[in-house]
Amino acid sequence: MWYTTDRGENFYKTELKDEPNKLNLQMLDFHPSRPDWLLFMASTPCPGCHSITYFSSDNGKNWKEIETWAEKCIFGRDTDFKVSDDIIFCKSYKDKNSKITQDVLGGRSSETNPLQFVKIEDKGDKRKVLLNDDVIEFFIFNEFMAVAKVGSNIGFCEYIIPFSLEKKIYFLQKMELISMKRFSHLMLV
Repeated sequence: MWYTTDRGENFYKTELKDEPNKLNLQMLDFHPSRPDWLLFMASTPCPGCHSITYFSSDNGKNWKEIETWAEKCIFGRDTDFKVSDDIIFCKSYKDKNSKITQDVLGGRSSETNPLQFVKIEDKGDKRKVLLNDDVIEFFIFNEFMAVAKVGSNIGFCEYIIPFSLEKKIYFLQKMELISMKRFSHLMLV
């Protein structure tokens, strides 16, 4: 992989840890305030493959495996979403040894292997499951993070929006969202 740190004046080559993933997943994520930090999503050989997510703090000179069987991993910090620099969020499968491989699951939760929402800290040394099942998608916008998960109330979006106003936390719950009918849970944190 070639990269530049000076807007294209010079290019440098770095070696990727493994082959890029063949699962049509986002391959790279860049940290918004740490220009040398990268996430790279590789995979084992397909068919019968699963993803492997790596972290680098030196433009890819060194890589550390931080998650497997992930459908998406991004840095948690954004320009307006202020969390610790080293937080990474992932949507990944619960069972890392499933007989049904990730390429067959195709990004969908199953009863035996649901997609979870995971927070990774300390450059991969600390992992915590935040939502245990049926996560559909998550994203960060402005000062919020949204996490959508499947539920039984089709047509309703049950969600919690904690937001800070003078260091107080307020919660809004259970609203109908017509444009998001397939999501029954949406959590903004």
